[in-house]
Amino acid sequence: MQNTIMSTLKSMDGTQAFRIDQVDRISSDVENSWTFRGENVTASIDATTGKISVVSIKYTSQKINPKVVDTAQKAMKTLSNGKASALFPEVSLLKNSDYHLDQVWSFMDRDRTHSVFIGAKTGKVVSAINHNDFRDSNYVADEDIPKVFAKPFYTKEKAIAAANPMVKKIFHMDLTGYNVSTKYNEYTFTKKGKPTVTASINKKGVFYDFTVTPENGMIN
Repeated sequence: MQNTIMSTLKSMDGTQAFRIDQVDRISSDVENSWTFRGENVTASIDATTGKISVVSIKYTSQKINPKVVDTAQKAMKTLSNGKASALFPEVSLLKNSDYHLDQVWSFMDRDRTHSVFIGAKTGKVVSAINHNDFRDSNYVADEDIPKVFAKPFYTKEKAIAAANPMVKKIFHMDLTGYNVSTKYNEYTFTKKGKPTVTASINKKGVFYDFTVTPENGMIN
């Protein structure tokens, strides 16, 4: 398992000499895994399948390609309507099979109110979250989501109209002509030959969480 972890880390960043200092075994009703930790590194392997589920490498923003940092700053400004604080100095390079993240940079602002993910291979924004729009009075616990959103909040046309402005600004995509499906508070926008956009709303119908997935299903 450690060899698998080290091989994956090297494939993500071949410039570092990684080292694992701690191994934890986690077994519960919701998780069955091995977690490996080292300096600036965390990685998990599914104990049942033996496959890697999550890998995270931490960096300071000064060590990241300035173009990637600039892309994150601009997306953060757009997402927050200019209200986001400066970028948090710590950045993570992530791989997460559960969320189909092949390799992405994870940025937050200093207030931890907004998140932006940049594809490590494409250099494009692949996900954006405004945490302010899903907290306090807008927060809905997971177990309450089926009840709160039992009835679709939007029709197809209204969902596109509500999500399109932010999708255009952040991802430079146009949802016009897309098909729309919904499950509770999550809306999925699909069009043949185009990336899929998944977006979630709060109880007021505000879209706060966006992810773009390529046709091959892997986000990078």
